[in-house]
Amino acid sequence: MHGLCHQGYLARNPDYQQKGERPCYPGFTEWTRYIFPDVLISDRDIRDGDDVERRVNHALLVGLLNDVEIYRCRRTIAEVPRYQAWLGQVKEFRDRHLDLLAPGNYRDTIGFTIDNADVDARAYVHGDQVGVMLTQSHLANTTTNLEVPGGTYLTDDGFGGAKVFRAGGKVTVTLPRHGVALVIFRRVPQRLPAHVPFSRRPRPLSALPLGTARLALVRLLLQPGRRAGFQ
Repeated sequence: MHGLCHQGYLARNPDYQQKGERPCYPGFTEWTRYIFPDVLISDRDIRDGDDVERRVNHALLVGLLNDVEIYRCRRTIAEVPRYQAWLGQVKEFRDRHLDLLAPGNYRDTIGFTIDNADVDARAYVHGDQVGVMLTQSHLANTTTNLEVPGGTYLTDDGFGGAKVFRAGGKVTVTLPRHGVALVIFRRVPQRLPAHVPFSRRPRPLSALPLGTARLALVRLLLQPGRRAGFQ
């Protein structure tokens, strides 16, 4: 699928760098990825080298495939060397962690904490591994502390100058403009007490079969007072 949320990486505030403001994203990209984790969605409208690092990074962050529709599909990416070079770094990075990012459930901002509101971060969960990806594009440099409750640090990776430091059990991530870091933790799945009936155990929408999740979403949208908010 593509085009469903193709404006998800277009900033409402295109002068974000000049003002030092965190980019504000319209659309329902994260919402769609969280509700329908099994649906493949590609980016749209990244057609040139304008602000390409931030836009490609955000597509990577939320797990979109790259459409690469250069000049409305009238050219190849070779016509935009800046785009080609950055996308090459992203592809190498994604390929190194395909075992986590491809089958992993997109968890948005659930399951971890950071202490810097200027950083964009999203989580992917696969088996007992939790990967937290972090980036930012509006500041020359910034730092955040990262914590995954119940998680044990395994490894980290990044590009664009991103650095990860560990001291005393604390994980600190430093991100220059357009830098991307991925920190992977191992977390033992929490078990509910045995006396809790299985039928009463909560299940998030992302854990439901795709058809069941769709049905739950439709019921939500059809509730009185809900439809107007989603038009």
